[in-house]
Amino acid sequence: MAGSTFARGRYQGIAEEHFVEVTLGSRRADVLIASGWIYPTDSSINVAIAQAGIAPLGLSLEARNSDGSWRVVNKDLGFPAGKNKTLVIDLGGIAGAEQIRLRTNLEIYWDMLEWATAAPNAAPKVTHLNPEVADLHYRGYSVINQANASSPEIPDYNRLSGSKQIWRDLIGYYTRFGDVRELLVRADDRYVIMNAGDEMSFRFAVPAPPPAGWVRDYVIVHVGYALTRLDADEAERTLAALGRGPGVPPDARAAGAGPYRFRQEQSDQLRNRGVVAIPAVQAGRLGRHLRRGERQVPRVARPRRR
Repeated sequence: MAGSTFARGRYQGIAEEHFVEVTLGSRRADVLIASGWIYPTDSSINVAIAQAGIAPLGLSLEARNSDGSWRVVNKDLGFPAGKNKTLVIDLGGIAGAEQIRLRTNLEIYWDMLEWATAAPNAAPKVTHLNPEVADLHYRGYSVINQANASSPEIPDYNRLSGSKQIWRDLIGYYTRFGDVRELLVRADDRYVIMNAGDEMSFRFAVPAPPPAGWVRDYVIVHVGYALTRLDADEAERTLAALGRGPGVPPDARAAGAGPYRFRQEQSDQLRNRGVVAIPAVQAGRLGRHLRRGERQVPRVARPRRR
């Protein structure tokens, strides 16, 4: 099941309130497995919809009573956080209802809805693997495909659209290319800071086969966050940029080093590379020429283009 059967709203990511209904019948169902994606708002759109008095509604789970009315089982399930995500929704509170539905006013598109029963005595055995190789390097940009307006943009890793800069870089310091394992062994305040076009590749040791009757699966656990602009303090922004400036190719950053490091205790191999903004304004986007030390121009929320 794919496509849109609801009316889109004025702003990206917000739609008219709608729901998708699932008939379970007399089947036993412990969980609903819901796969889909969300067309997100952004920070400036969030300000605009708040000023317009629009209240985003996360997913709620409802169950149908025997008299045909509906009751709310869980009023806040969140939403699929990104492209092609899967939610596992507990149905323990539906009390034998034969019909359920997911309601929201967010722009969420479902690709698959299934239900499942819990397997008895299914305690998993967890084995943690740290990468033996973790390399940060420049790659470029994958070709992006989109089937239709109700489908997400999907990058094709096997096809590069180009390796030249296509956005203005955020001003600040990024982790130097090379071995970054030291920054990835635990969740702490030491980060690999990546820029557009960067790639981090990993290799792991092959573990022993699972016991007979067991099935192995893999989960990538990562802790981090994304910035829409680099909020470096004034002192950092006045430091001389290292390793890259206008006219310097990305490969030059691999050899760049200088006096500033992300954390004083980090090794010399993890010194950061600096980036300054290139004075270029892309057609159709709000912007102005940036000088070193200035912050990137914020976007302005505007209604969806029809």
